[in-house]
Amino acid sequence: MNARGTTYHQVLDAAEQLFGDRGYSEVSIVAICEASGVPVGSIYHHFKNKAGILRAVLERGVGDFFDALPRPDDLTGSARERMNAHYTTSADLIVANLSLFRLIASVQLHSTPADTELQQLLRQISDGGSEIMAQFIESVAIELGIDDAAHYARKIAPLNLVFLNGMVITAGSVDIDIHTGIRVYLQNFILSSILAHAQAQALMSSH
Repeated sequence: MNARGTTYHQVLDAAEQLFGDRGYSEVSIVAICEASGVPVGSIYHHFKNKAGILRAVLERGVGDFFDALPRPDDLTGSARERMNAHYTTSADLIVANLSLFRLIASVQLHSTPADTELQQLLRQISDGGSEIMAQFIESVAIELGIDDAAHYARKIAPLNLVFLNGMVITAGSVDIDIHTGIRVYLQNFILSSILAHAQAQALMSSH
């Protein structure tokens, strides 16, 4: 990586940590300069303003997270084994990047409709996460006998994001840690929902 790239990522690393710990609105360009060791002029050259830093932080972090998530074809074993592997990997990645997910949750809570570019980015993040989860849920739903697997998966996938946001926001104030919440409780909720839907379809088709 050249010096320009190193400087760019120094700023993003510092900003991601500060935004996640303090909240976007409480962090100044000066604070980012001090934490990153990058002069203010270089920051404005790379990012123009604080909103530009936020966008770059989110795009980099979410892109890396999505790339690291296993896809349906990456996993082997039974439906339950694949579910466990997927949610364990997801939990590992989220815990390792907790400042990023705290930042996303904070921005979702405090952004306004007037922040059109930010709203668009948040929608892209939400849609991207839902689609990756839907593809995985669909593969499990097909194996468990659900007829309308693609449609069903895209209805239930957003619940993963709702649960995740809740876990991130309440981290430290509830007894369940994030890793256990995702790996055990979220996984069991989604699997139970799939099994219940499959059972309901089987009962309907038998009458």
